[in-house]
Amino acid sequence: MIQTSLRQRLASLTGRDDMTRKRELFAFGAPSATASRRQALLASAVGLLLLAGGAAASDKKYAPGVTDAEIVMGQTMPYSGPVSFASANGVGDMAFLKMLNEQGGINGRKLKLISLDDGYVPPKALEQTRKLVEQDNVAFIYSSLGTGPISATAKYLTDRKVPHLLFNAGTDKFYSSEFPTLVPYFPRYAFQAEVLTRWILKEKPDAKIVCLYQNDDFGRNFVDGLKRVLGAKAGNVIKEVSFEVRDPSVDSQVISLAETKADIIMVASVPARPVSQAIRKAADLGWKPVFLLMPVTNSVETVLRAGGLENAVGAISAAWMKDPSDPGLQNDPDVKAWNAWMDKYIPGADKRNNSYHFPYLKGWMLKNILERAGNDLSRENLLKVANTMPKMSLPLLLDGITIEGTPELRTMRIIRFNGTTWVPISDPITATQ
Repeated sequence: MIQTSLRQRLASLTGRDDMTRKRELFAFGAPSATASRRQALLASAVGLLLLAGGAAASDKKYAPGVTDAEIVMGQTMPYSGPVSFASANGVGDMAFLKMLNEQGGINGRKLKLISLDDGYVPPKALEQTRKLVEQDNVAFIYSSLGTGPISATAKYLTDRKVPHLLFNAGTDKFYSSEFPTLVPYFPRYAFQAEVLTRWILKEKPDAKIVCLYQNDDFGRNFVDGLKRVLGAKAGNVIKEVSFEVRDPSVDSQVISLAETKADIIMVASVPARPVSQAIRKAADLGWKPVFLLMPVTNSVETVLRAGGLENAVGAISAAWMKDPSDPGLQNDPDVKAWNAWMDKYIPGADKRNNSYHFPYLKGWMLKNILERAGNDLSRENLLKVANTMPKMSLPLLLDGITIEGTPELRTMRIIRFNGTTWVPISDPITATQ
């Protein structure tokens, strides 16, 4: 089990209570008449001060894990297992909070994150989440990752009325009224599928399409979203083949799909390996469809290069944020700031891993939520504040993309791979379905 915090818990300071101070004020023996009048006036003043102090104290509303000095939050991450590369999200989250702590924390409170390994195994995620809530007494869960783990914990957190702020998955069911304590930031998979499918309908409306998808809610959400937006043209999807995240290879699936000679292949995968394998195997077979890639697995360095950059030319994806690993963006102010943050707080990390990009983006969202919550850090108010975000842009977001209301990102741009980098080929598109 991995458990990491950014700092040692602050030693709590104790002081004399109000009744002790009252007793000290009047423990001077029998007073004179003049002294009695002075003491009466003093007592009145003290009473007013105590009332004011009580009122000020009553303005503070704290969830478990919150004190005047600290906010404790928790998460689970796949530090082991088939998607351990994504645990960079947890490392990045801790690095961002360390930066905020060095800047003084939020409203005078330091931030502590307890990050536990779930191995990307749903029962383990539930076990670890229960520990965080019932033993570690965290104020809220912050950005745990993965469709399976979040599926396993969503009802538990909802029943306990524990917020899960900025969760790291896009499965449609998490965005429903069934789970009111889950607050998204990641564009739901249906939105991503909608934006990509709108490109198909505009540019290749008669294309024959096949799907290679991860056999879980993640993969099925993309396939279902594709067919829903295609509408009357859903029959253009001529074959669908799934794989398991622990499968060593998807070569057999690609061979089966290549036999259709389809024009487009949509690959819905969280791990990078199946995407790289599909790109390379299609090239080996002499099959040259347009690859439709999910935003979470479109990294030039960690996905496309392994499949052969030349084999990925013309691939289509969607983006809402800048890719700091893109050589063409190294002079961009946001990218320069991200690089400086990485160099200081996660030195030596592989900057090509896009799992380090998301913590930086959503970290600014968390900062805004906690700042606006002020001293009302009750779970109820945290949810209210998180779901009423002001209209704002954030570091690393593409030009023209903002959030408002919930933190969920709904606007993206279509991008095409030119053999070297991803190039935007559309204006911002806001998902509606």
